[in-house]
Amino acid sequence: SEGSNKVAKALLDFDPKLANSRDNDGDNALVWAGLIENVEGMRLLLAYNRTLLSDVSSDGHDLLMRTATMCVPDSATFVLSEYPSCLQHRTHSGLSALHLAAMSCCMSVA
Repeated sequence: SEGSNKVAKALLDFDPKLANSRDNDGDNALVWAGLIENVEGMRLLLAYNRTLLSDVSSDGHDLLMRTATMCVPDSATFVLSEYPSCLQHRTHSGLSALHLAAMSCCMSVA
């Protein structure tokens, strides 16, 4: 992860607008860093673009919800520390991050 963060920093130093890039599903690099629990990479990306924290996917999931669904606790804790108001977010169907975490835990136990 340290090596990939160095490469990411070099890319962002060369072109800071890369922090805004998205994949074909509309996800930014912060989502990818969060899903693999690369907290240092998340810090790096936020240094270039703090607005990435407030991104919401087409189904209404924010980064906290995505990390809760995928059971990546270090990333979820980091998101909470950086963006505590995300606890108020709900999906289009009214689910919170806690709902999604609970469902993920139930599914992984089943």
